[in-house]
Amino acid sequence: VATFDDQKFYNRHNFGNIIAKDEKYDLKYILALFNSSLLNYWFARQFPNLNINPNDFRQLPVYPASLDEQSTIALLVDALLTKHNELNELRSDGYVIKQRQDGTDVVNVPYDKLLKELQSSDRSFPVLTLLDAKAIGLFSIPPQCDLQAQISSNIYIPSRYPTSIVLKHNTLWFDVPDDGIRHYLVGYLSRPQWQGKTWDEIKNIALIPENDAALNTSFAAEEQKRCYITGLLAEIKRIDVEIDERVLDLYGITDPEDRQRILGSAPLEEEEEISNDEIENTPPLEEL
Repeated sequence: VATFDDQKFYNRHNFGNIIAKDEKYDLKYILALFNSSLLNYWFARQFPNLNINPNDFRQLPVYPASLDEQSTIALLVDALLTKHNELNELRSDGYVIKQRQDGTDVVNVPYDKLLKELQSSDRSFPVLTLLDAKAIGLFSIPPQCDLQAQISSNIYIPSRYPTSIVLKHNTLWFDVPDDGIRHYLVGYLSRPQWQGKTWDEIKNIALIPENDAALNTSFAAEEQKRCYITGLLAEIKRIDVEIDERVLDLYGITDPEDRQRILGSAPLEEEEEISNDEIENTPPLEEL
């Protein structure tokens, strides 16, 4: 995986740098090639070992595209970088955004940040402290719990007791009859600021929406955030595909089966190779 740096960061010793010396080549065009399915496909078959040597990069065949062709791809890279930057800002703000091995997206919205946003947009947004919520019966703490136990990083609903929320295994838990409140508390109390704290330390500062209407507003805002982020992820995937398609066009890979195989949408046979040899006739990076 290659990335683009326009802020002149220092990097670790296990990173390699490519510095532009020839104005004929746009670095963002080179970035698109390096991250393309085609050059990754080629690289994996030329250098099957996992260790990446800078000398190997010098052999990468870089297509000598025209300035117009480079500009078209560089604009796509700009759009991609903008969306990745937005995702990174969300991650730094507490959002969990990742992908499972099966390709499905995982988006977890930080409930504390969401609640602050709701309160900022509506100063009368009704909330309760956990102490007040407990006092009116929204949840209870069984007498056998240790109130001095520190909240763990693993807040969960046990399958054997589906109306409970475990804050510390076998030590501290809440009984929460309402599904919505239970769901909210799991998300809210999983935030890192509560980890290592006791009930007495959080009861007057941790907050929960006061009523069903406020809780539903919170869930609607959560879903809106999640939809926006999944839209960003979908747009990133779309741009990635468009870049891959344009790179295949540049290198003259026109056979549908070859394109599918390179893009990973068809099974790979060990002895299969790209049917045309245009990529082999492209000058390596060191010649550019």
